[in-house]
Amino acid sequence: MWTKLKWLYMTNALLHMLCLKQQLYSFRIVELKSLVDQLTKFNKIIHDLQNNEVKLDVEDKILLLLSLLPRSLSILRMHSFM
Repeated sequence: MWTKLKWLYMTNALLHMLCLKQQLYSFRIVELKSLVDQLTKFNKIIHDLQNNEVKLDVEDKILLLLSLLPRSLSILRMHSFM
């Protein structure tokens, strides 16, 4: 019985982590929405992943965030790599 419960918990935890990763990698910043709200959502996904023991370096977070920017903010992307 304990083995079955442990297996069910591990399966659910893995599915939850995969769902969070999918949210992170499919997340995009939309120009017409509040940037603060969108950054809050991005940070929540990052925080949830870290709570599930997913390690993300600061550099990876920065690159992810820069890749999410819409074209109108692409100037930020260019200047951040100079």
